Amino acid sequence: MNVDIENKLNETKKFINSFFKRKYPDKNAIIGISGGIDSAVVAVLLRQILGYERVFGFYMPNGISYDDDDYVDVKHLCDKFDISLDVINIKKIKDSIYDSVPFYFDKLSYDNLSAGIRMIMLYSFANASNGIVVGTTNKSELMIGYFTKYGDGGVDIEPIAHIYKTELYDIAEYLGIPDRIINKNPSAGLWKGQTDEDELGMSYKKIDYYLKEYNSSMKTNPLDDLIKSTSHKRKTPIMIDTYYD
Repeated sequence: MNVDIENKLNETKKFINSFFKRKYPDKNAIIGISGGIDSAVVAVLLRQILGYERVFGFYMPNGISYDDDDYVDVKHLCDKFDISLDVINIKKIKDSIYDSVPFYFDKLSYDNLSAGIRMIMLYSFANASNGIVVGTTNKSELMIGYFTKYGDGGVDIEPIAHIYKTELYDIAEYLGIPDRIINKNPSAGLWKGQTDEDELGMSYKKIDYYLKEYNSSMKTNPLDDLIKSTSHKRKTPIMIDTYYD
């Protein structure tokens, strides 16, 4: 692992440690674990810093089969690192919302229900267990707005929002994250077979290249429009005190 990545890892650990042990010493960490690299890295760091008793992991699929790749990977991760895990099937909740008002939903809004439901569930668990909801959005996703507003973007702390997606692979390998998780195609788990890079139309390697060149000497950046159109996701709600600033 190169020096820059090692520094970011140490910075992340220091941030998590300071947030929980100094600012919220009596709070537990509540995290959704998807089977992907982002949540795996965050969950393992939380476990290393806070211990078993203060970290609660939740896997919330759209329907579940116990031989699904994501479930197998989540279970393996939590067993390997001794992380508490509960499995909640959100399909019935999602379908009940859609069945109540189907005329409000196109495919994208229906699929995004998953992220909103997971956020509600995580905060319900947090309220019941004196918890803080921990996010898993990386810097690449944050900059291009590739998250659901008040879905996976609705959290109390984002430990890896300063780390580009491609940088997380070195960190995951260093932490001993299982190879199956490191090597799988990134997915938000919004529908079966969905992958981030297919939806974005670009690999994370290219995305990170352009993001690192953002506001540099490049005359045009193919992500400019996406960054601008999703800027509202990175802002707090507008109030009268800030609207006229």
